[in-house]
Amino acid sequence: MAEAMSQHRKAAFSLARHSTGIIASVLFLGPIVWTVLSTFKPAQEARQPPLPP
Repeated sequence: MAEAMSQHRKAAFSLARHSTGIIASVLFLGPIVWTVLSTFKPAQEARQPPLPP
């Protein structure tokens, strides 16, 4: 029984660790992807001033 709990605990820890890594990578790569995608704007849209906050 203790071995089954250990396997469950390892699986839960692995899932938490992988989820944290995926979230961190999305937060890191998100702005880079946004910048690259915004370079493909049409010229008319690129000349417009930014929206106020």
